[in-house]
Amino acid sequence: MPRVTRLFVSVLLPIAFWSSFVPRPPHSPGYIRVILVHGELVKTPIIITEEEGATALYNSMVGAFRFGERYPESKLEGRPCIGIAAFLPGGKTKYVPISELRPEQAEFQYWFYPTISDEPPVVIASRLMPKSLEEQLGWYGVPLRAQPGAEPCKWVNGAH
Repeated sequence: MPRVTRLFVSVLLPIAFWSSFVPRPPHSPGYIRVILVHGELVKTPIIITEEEGATALYNSMVGAFRFGERYPESKLEGRPCIGIAAFLPGGKTKYVPISELRPEQAEFQYWFYPTISDEPPVVIASRLMPKSLEEQLGWYGVPLRAQPGAEPCKWVNGAH
């Protein structure tokens, strides 16, 4: 048997087989179909359809929720926020054209509170936003700062 074939059969094939049984962490759908960024601070909704980028952004948000430093929720009251809606590829909207998706239809909804005055950026359930996630959002054109006096957050379906 050629050396490459032996390598494939003895090493790579078992890895591929066993990796299919590795459980995904909760809230890890595999990949994200679309992320829709919306709210008063966003002039027009930002739609992220590129699978790799949308999934990386979603995973960063979940990572911030799991491992981020807590921020006092009481300090979020009255602050402006930006909604981030994540749609799964096999979810309830799989046949809805991307142009017709609405935030309230999303499988997951999160909120981002941009920097305002001397208050830091906060994401999901009162977690300080890691710099890497802030950079990802900025790369997609999401506003990272809000002006004092901006419209306060209006949560959709109780998400935060």
